[in-house]
Amino acid sequence: MSFGVGIKASKGVVARELGSIGGSRVDVQVDADGKISAEKVYDNVFINIGGRLLKLNKEMRNINARLDQNGQIILF
Repeated sequence: MSFGVGIKASKGVVARELGSIGGSRVDVQVDADGKISAEKVYDNVFINIGGRLLKLNKEMRNINARLDQNGQIILF
């Protein structure tokens, strides 16, 4: 049984907040040429861009994530 939340889009996800103070799992997925942006991200958010996975394990603000030219997820 899974209690997490999943968000899936092809080109991009723009959110005010991803996750929760309680640390509920949230999976956010976009295609390889997509981008994920959020004003605030909590612990236990999993970013999946084109099959690459990154777990964010601390609260962060104003994140933008995409793949770099080597196919690695970068936060900027």
